[in-house]
Amino acid sequence: MHRGNRAEAISICNETPGPVAYLVRTALLHATEDKEPLLNEVHRVGQEEVVRLEKNLGGLLTVAQLLPLLGLLGTLTGLAELFISMEQQAPLIHIGDVSGGLWKALLTSIFGLCFSIPLFAGYHLLLSRIERVTRQMEVASEEVCLFILNDWSPDGEVDE
Repeated sequence: MHRGNRAEAISICNETPGPVAYLVRTALLHATEDKEPLLNEVHRVGQEEVVRLEKNLGGLLTVAQLLPLLGLLGTLTGLAELFISMEQQAPLIHIGDVSGGLWKALLTSIFGLCFSIPLFAGYHLLLSRIERVTRQMEVASEEVCLFILNDWSPDGEVDE
């Protein structure tokens, strides 16, 4: 863009993957428009990219939150099974007769936590990456819009 070659700059953006390059490309494609339409289009595309980045994040969080609850539900049903066995076997209770409910209680809690902990970690990792990309998009859009509005003339030549 500093050399006045908008087509080359757009081509570089086309070859570069990711939302930041797409946002810069959008600004370059609308460089000949007035200030308001340019800023509105860049803002609109930025919002669409953030929505696209966050698309499956809610589902991941939901699963991560539900797994411990399902583990707790299994724990409670296992304990209920244990007490029912104890009640039916009283007064001669053998550990083997009641251990099934205890195992169910333990295993469902363990599985619920074993899966939800990595899911929560993954959710927060993805969330931090999305926030970083969003900040990069904001900075890039501000810089390219300032460049276009201050240094770029509507006929496609760089003002000197």
